Formats: sequence, C-alpha cells, structure tokens
Amino acid sequence: MSISEAIRRWRDVKPIHAGQPVILEGVASVGTDELLGPKLQKIFIQDHDAGIALFSRNGQLRIRPGDAIRATGTIQLYNGTVELVVHTVLITRHGAAPAPIPVQPEGLLGNRYSGRLVQTDAVVIGIPRRRRDTDIPIVAGTALVNIHLTERQTRTFPRLSLQRGTTVRVCGIASQFDRDPPYDSGWQLLPRVPTDLAILQQPPRLAARDLIVPGAGIGILILTVIAWSLTLRHQVRRKTFDVERAAQSLATSEERYRMLFEHNVAGLYRASMDGRVIECNDAAARLLGYERQDLLNRKVSDLYAEMDDLRTVTRFLRQSETVSDLELRFRRKDGSVVWATTTANLLTLRNGEEVVDGTLIDVTERKRAV
Repeated sequence: MSISEAIRRWRDVKPIHAGQPVILEGVASVGTDELLGPKLQKIFIQDHDAGIALFSRNGQLRIRPGDAIRATGTIQLYNGTVELVVHTVLITRHGAAPAPIPVQPEGLLGNRYSGRLVQTDAVVIGIPRRRRDTDIPIVAGTALVNIHLTERQTRTFPRLSLQRGTTVRVCGIASQFDRDPPYDSGWQLLPRVPTDLAILQQPPRLAARDLIVPGAGIGILILTVIAWSLTLRHQVRRKTFDVERAAQSLATSEERYRMLFEHNVAGLYRASMDGRVIECNDAAARLLGYERQDLLNRKVSDLYAEMDDLRTVTRFLRQSETVSDLELRFRRKDGSVVWATTTANLLTLRNGEEVVDGTLIDVTERKRAV
C-alpha cells in the first residue's frame, strides 16, 4: 500500500484504513532517537508524495535518516495525526536523507505536507516557554503554527534567544496535535536536531557597535523601545562617535518594531496581573469590537463570554505559565460572541513586573460552519 493511501481519511477525519494491518515502504526522514526514545520511539518515513509516523513502544527501531524501510503494522489516529503502530521493520538499504521541501508557513495549515520533511522561514509571534516540552508559535498567514520540541529535545537542545519578531529558519516534519474532531487545528513543525532551528534575524534593535567611537568619554544611551512599545532602557558604557547616526538607528528600530506590532494580522495584547488590558494592537480591538483606546485599561474578565474559560486560562498560567491554542469564547462590545484561538504566556519583565502576553486568532466562521 502507498503511504498516501494509508493516510487517506473518511471526510477528512477518520483514517479509512484505521485498525487494518498494512505494509508500507519509504525513506526515513527522522532517526530513531531524535524525537522520543529510547523506549517510546517515533520516526517518520516518506515517499515521493506523502509521509507517515511510525510508532513503537518497545524500542525495537534502529533507524537512521536515509534508511529505506519496509514496515508492517496497524493504522491508527493519534491526536489528529495518522500513524503506523509498528509490528516489524526491515531496512532494505542505506542512503541519503530526503531533502526538505521549501514551503511557506501558511502551507503548514492542513494535511498537504503531513508527515513530510519541510523547511520554512517564519516570524516568532510568542515567547517560548519550556516546561516538559516546548512550543514556539510562529505566524502562518492569519493563523499560528507551533514549532514543537519534545521533552527529550527540550532537555538537550541549546537555548536560543527567541523573542517576538525573531525570524527563524526551521526544518522539520509537518505534523498535528489536535485532540478533537474535526482535527482542523494544532498544526506543528517538528525539528529533528538542533541545527534544524536557526535564527535568521532578531527584531530590530540598536546594535552596540553603532555606539563605539574612537575618542574620549563614556556615554549613556537609551536603547530601542521594543516588546510592544514598552521602553527597554539599557545603559551602554562605550566611547562615543556619531551621535546622530545612533539616534537615527534608534528611531528606525522603534518604527519597525511598532509596525510589526500594530499591523500584525493576529490580535496581540498584554494584560497586567490585576486583570486589566495595558496594551493591544488594532487587530485585537477589531476582533472584540472596540476602538483601541477604549480597550485599554478594561477588565479582562469583561471580555470573556464564559467565566469558565477565564478560569481555565488562569489555571494553565499558574500551573505552567503558558496557554497554547485554546479555542475560547469572547464577548464583543455589542454583546455578540466570537470564538478565538488563544495563546498566552506569563512573563516577568526586567523591572520584576509580571504580565500576560497573548495572541487571539478569530475562528468564528469555522466554528459556525462545523
């Protein structure tokens, strides 16, 4: 059976061959211990037009990227992803690992590349939180995709300096983690090794080299306003040379970051720990039916349609300091209710203040269509 046939679904939900024994052939794009392991193992194989996960509970897999594989097993659905529960695996030859398919981030919203090795450049929209595993949300059109690091990878990958607005190049397996039908959210990208995740560009900020001068004196300069128009002050002890150039660089950096925040298609907000909105962009205000200035300083509790939803978010933030891809109901200014996919992180600023940074993506039309 071809891999594309094995992953085919009935009305895009349940795999047609669920529970059936099948034989599949493909080339490994992920090695044995790169994602899980050594007991619970998950690798991926692919052919010319599809890919699939191979899952084993007994540590029987000994696979390297590029190995050609003939596998027997049973098809199952796990949190939106079709996978093969392995019975036997035969390596028929060794070879080169498949090359990643270049894709745009929005191309990951769906099953087109599911199970296949892809590469994309994207902008980080949320600050990653490391718990047992790690999710790094990136912009994908008008939605979000998570770069997902497993618990094993979270322990072993080096820490990267990621922040809102960081542009990254990520190579990994297109996948999904969605517990409930119709399995149309929870899109993920699974890097294999540390080199699969690279920083291309940090958000614009004033570089220290712009402040170095020959000559005498040590200056103190206020660096760029970043992280949603809040002033990040940084004293720099350097020799001074060309103050006008430094000031111009500062103004340019502030403007570029402000544009990133204010013109983002996702609704972005920041709330204080006493439950008030202290910053938001126009997209968040539009989604909730407010003018931007009217939304500032409003109680967060006034914006939830159901207090149970607010309690759920609060519980997650207290337990793990993060909320990822929850679909919740919000009440607009006119009293109508909208659905939004919500991601939020509990942050501690340099001054010690704790805030909640969040993202809202409108999914009302999709919810109505279901």
